[in-house]
Amino acid sequence: QLLETDRFLMDLLMRRKGVGRPETRYAKGFNELNAVASEMLSKYSVVAVKMNVFRGNMETQLVKDVKDLDVVFSQTNLEPIQDRLSFIIEGEAEEVEWGVDTYFDGEGFVRPYAISPEAGGERTCFVRLVEKSFVDDFILSKIEPWLRDAGFKGFLSIEFFVTRDKVQVTDYTVRLPYPGAGLLARLYENVDELIMSSLDGHPVKPKYSMTYAVESDTYPESTGRWQPFTVPSKHWDFFGKRWSVYAGIEGEEHRLLYVPGGTSYGSGIGLSDGSIKDAYDKALEIASSINAPEKKYTARAWELFEEKRRKIEEWHGKIY
Repeated sequence: QLLETDRFLMDLLMRRKGVGRPETRYAKGFNELNAVASEMLSKYSVVAVKMNVFRGNMETQLVKDVKDLDVVFSQTNLEPIQDRLSFIIEGEAEEVEWGVDTYFDGEGFVRPYAISPEAGGERTCFVRLVEKSFVDDFILSKIEPWLRDAGFKGFLSIEFFVTRDKVQVTDYTVRLPYPGAGLLARLYENVDELIMSSLDGHPVKPKYSMTYAVESDTYPESTGRWQPFTVPSKHWDFFGKRWSVYAGIEGEEHRLLYVPGGTSYGSGIGLSDGSIKDAYDKALEIASSINAPEKKYTARAWELFEEKRRKIEEWHGKIY
């Protein structure tokens, strides 16, 4: 779990294993952070500033101007300990960001695993199960022996930037993050057996009948007050519940729910064994069936996905 919570350690380990990483600097306290960020911004148009150890909504910020740092971190209410905080600063490359979600059963990475482009703020995730991809050579094969020797068993999600000739890892999570990796657990039909068998030392293979999955989020414009919305009961099993605070009433045809303002209503989830477009259409159908005030969902997601897909397949072969 130190891979996730200690970014300094993750950076060191990835470099030792020959896994690509962005240019990276460290800083202790806000004063040193400002100095290092200023230096990095003289080389990059944007840098990623990440608090070490912390995980949450504010621990990573993309910064274009060092003046933005005071504004960004004043929102975290961390001023009393600002001189003791540690930061990692990464140069952000103008590349395509992707992710891989997989399970390590103690012996190796379970196959097929899920691969998807980073949503990039579009709140839609496109996943496909694959037996092999360029990720094997650039990342998985390099860390597999180390994970095996360490006795690791569990989910592993990796975010990385991709160009024609290199891959640079930016983050790890050793759990199922949302939204994308939640789709892996839906595509694997025996995920509970997969986990328990690996813990017992007799891992089994995943069972699956669908290879494509899409999650399309819906959300309100307003903040600060509770928002009512309804979900057709027939779509409940494919409604992605993203909120942690809600109240609801179950009816025969609809479920009436409430979420705090500014919180996602939830998402439509589409699965398919035919194509990623089929899964996307199903996800949109469910997302559009959510009846809510000021409901928004991404209109350009497919266009942006296609742009990222074409780039990656030109560089590293067909995936979708």
